Amino acid sequence: MIVTSAGGDTFVTTLAEHLRTAGQLFAALDDSTYEVPEPRELFAYAVENHDAGWATEDEAPSFNSDVGLPFDVSTLPTSLSTRIYPESVELNGAHHPYCGLLVGMHAQGLFNGRFGEGEAGELEPEMKQMLQLIEARCDEYRDHLQGDPTTRDLIIGSRLERSYRLLQLFDRLALHLNLGVPPRNTPIVVHGIPKCDGSEVDILVHPREADGLLLEPFPFVGDEIKVRFVSRKLHVKSRTHEELLDALDQADSVERSFYLRSSASEESAAV
Repeated sequence: MIVTSAGGDTFVTTLAEHLRTAGQLFAALDDSTYEVPEPRELFAYAVENHDAGWATEDEAPSFNSDVGLPFDVSTLPTSLSTRIYPESVELNGAHHPYCGLLVGMHAQGLFNGRFGEGEAGELEPEMKQMLQLIEARCDEYRDHLQGDPTTRDLIIGSRLERSYRLLQLFDRLALHLNLGVPPRNTPIVVHGIPKCDGSEVDILVHPREADGLLLEPFPFVGDEIKVRFVSRKLHVKSRTHEELLDALDQADSVERSFYLRSSASEESAAV
């Protein structure tokens, strides 16, 4: 679950809605400028299913008794993390080894500073073991792809890393939108987004409170897109797990929408 507070209410967003948000972003990509991995349908599957292991938690979320709410993605206990992330990898790998490999890299990147892009925190032994198992599974997927002449090109040279970077763009943007775009003083940088000419570009993301995101450069078609997702609104915190499940069943479903705009177009409009 993605749990955020606004105006005295708590919004609870499933990871299924997060995946739907990521899928909307991928569908809006300017693929005349930004490189889409081929086969496109396999990459799209990974984008739209990279958190598939959350399905059980979406259906019946575990209870964080310290705050009277479901566990958020940022507060997930080790016992749940070590089940959810490997399951996401396995579910994608069952569809195709390429999907499993991409999602395995995604899971590793969440805990290793995105392969050197940021700082990795100290991990519990159980989490280290989980990442070792995921890495071993990724090696199996990589060997399978390498051994098949029809899929070998998917991981040749920098293609796999470029595909991973593009997946991170959709995941990170979707997460910021699902969080309700909390205000920040400094932009977020999403590194190494692949372009059709073989180059890569860093995208600066400027969150705007209660409105959306400004991006520079803008990787989508046009100067503005709008994404929508559904959250459930809770008005009070729960005292027990059963009470939480009842509250979620009775909660209002609210469609939330946010804009992503080109920084350049915003500046032009302000002149």
